[in-house]
Parts: sequence; structure tokens; C-alpha cells
Amino acid sequence: MGVEGNLEISLFPKDGKVSRVEITSSRPLRLTSLFVGKEANEVLSMVSSLYSVCGVAQKAAALGALEAAQDIEVPDTVRRARGLAVLAETAREHILRIAMDWGNGKPCNDLPRIVAMPGNIVKALGEAFSIGGACQADHKEIEGQIALLEGYLEKEILGQAWSEGHEAWLLAQETPIAAKIHDVQAQGWAELGGHAEVLPLPELDSGRLADLFTDPDYVAKPDWQGSVCETTALTRSGTGDLGQGLLARMLALVEELAAIPQGLRDYLEGKGEGPKSDAVGSWGICQVEAARGRLVHGIQLTGEKVDDYRILAPTEWNFHPQGVAAKSLEGLDFEDESLLVEKARHLICAIDPCVAFDIKVG
Repeated sequence: MGVEGNLEISLFPKDGKVSRVEITSSRPLRLTSLFVGKEANEVLSMVSSLYSVCGVAQKAAALGALEAAQDIEVPDTVRRARGLAVLAETAREHILRIAMDWGNGKPCNDLPRIVAMPGNIVKALGEAFSIGGACQADHKEIEGQIALLEGYLEKEILGQAWSEGHEAWLLAQETPIAAKIHDVQAQGWAELGGHAEVLPLPELDSGRLADLFTDPDYVAKPDWQGSVCETTALTRSGTGDLGQGLLARMLALVEELAAIPQGLRDYLEGKGEGPKSDAVGSWGICQVEAARGRLVHGIQLTGEKVDDYRILAPTEWNFHPQGVAAKSLEGLDFEDESLLVEKARHLICAIDPCVAFDIKVG
């Protein structure tokens, strides 16, 4: 097991349905205690080595928090450059989720190039990922990476029918993911988990976050004004009219992917803001929209050294014991154990944890 830990999701059936869900986590959320007493550059290096999943978003959040805590002004061009790189990473993470969980097992020659794309973009952004930042973007290289992504999406994810709307796309089944979602729909699984009533995560006030971060246990089981919220591709998407079931979640991921090439070009053209950073007393807070939802880093400094550090990841919202995953899994029909596990696996992958998970039927 890697440093990220994993989730154990236990389903307890009663009278033909899942009556109770327990989610336990082995994620090492207090690992940031290693940062205490370290200087800023040391912390950045440790973040990069310890947090490999969504590593670009993690580094962008760490930089934003460190800069805010040290009252370092960062040019808008640098913020946008970091936002561009995080968005490229979001594309990669969504594509890997599709390839691993909803593909047909057929290898794609272009996938290694997609995996390398966010790193190539970071290199093409000059010193944007250094403290204070400086951006001398290689537009030609970045445009080439966007074109690579666009070509991959058209060939492997979207196909020709995407522009004709969801229904036509599902019927055409031109790509493995379209065929998979069509299959989900044909099995009558479209509304799986749709009964869960969980509020989308709202804008988070940095001052309130700084207060909450004084409790070291907050990041393990967060809430916002008494509510456990959801932060996923679905809460960012325009597919809300389809509800909150499995179909809506899978389509939200594809919808977000389809919009990313234009989003990357918008950043290149000087549009958008990138990660949000705030100084609150001795705390620096940075919020980043990462692939799986809102990622927050908070750092408290005395002089040049770290007094405290918090990371609030989207998995702790979405896989909270009373969060959207648990509520979506409650009530699933229990026809037989293998079918229940298959339904649960589809729902969990659609909500998308950042770590491995095990499903157990109690």
C-alpha cells in the first residue's frame, strides 16, 4: 500500500437492500506533521514526493498557500499558468479513470503521451511552479499538447456523434465509454444512487477554514455549516437535469473532459483566474479545483518556518461516513452478492476516490 492509503467500504444488506454503509479510511492525513519546522522550499519538495496523485494540483495548492502566508504577490499570468496545468491534469485523471474502469481493455497507443501531457505542459510554463512564479510560456509546445488531447478525445472518448447530444452519442456507441454508458442505461442502472440528497460544496470562506484548521481532526471528517457536502465532476457540470444517479455522474465526467481543450486555450488567451489564495492572520489558504473536486491547502508560518499544515482533499468530503458515496450506496437492491458489488463498484468509480478501495458485503 502506498502513502495514499485506501478505503474500505462495507455494505450491510437487510431485506433485499443495503441498509447500512460503513466507510473506513487508512489515508495518512496527519502526514503533514512532517512539514512542521521546515522551510518553504523544503515543504514544496516534500509535497511533490509524498503526494503523487494529482501532483500538479497538490503543488499548485501548496505554492498558493505558502505565497499567501508569506504575503508574496503572484502575477495573474502565473495563476493562470498554474490553472492551465491543473486543468490538463484533470483531463489525464478523467481519461485514466475511463481507461481503467470503463474501457474495453483494448490498449491505446496514445495513452502514454496523454499520461505525460501535464508534465510536458508544466515544463513549457517556465518558472510558474516556483515560489513567486514567473511565466514564459512556450505557446507552441502547449498548443501541441492541447492538440494531442483533442485528437485523443475525438478518437477514443467522444467520436462523431458527441456533437449531436447525449442520446445520439449513447445510441451510436462509437467509443468504449459510450458503449459502456449505453450498457449501464440498458441494464436499468441509470438512476443508481440518485436518491442521495447531498449539497454541492459551496464557496468556502478562507477565514472560516483557518478557524476550522486549528482542529487537526477536521480534515478527516469535514463538514460545512453542519452539512457534509459533495465536490465532484457532477457538482461542476451542466448535467444536473439528469439527476444524481450513475448515468448523470458518468456523463458529467465525459462532459467535463469534452470542454477541457477549450478551457486550456482560454487560459492561454488570458482568461480565467487559476487557484484562489488568501492570507488569514498567520495562515495562508489556497483552494484548487482538482480532478476529483476541491483541494485545499492551509499553512501557518512563523517567520520562514512551518508551524502547522493542513490538506483537505475531495475524497474526505465524498467518502465521508455520511457523504455522497455512503448515501448513494444505501438502498441498493441486493439480488445477489456479485451483482451488488458490481453496482457498488460502478457508483464508487463514478464518484471517483483518489485512492484504491475494497468492497465488503457484511
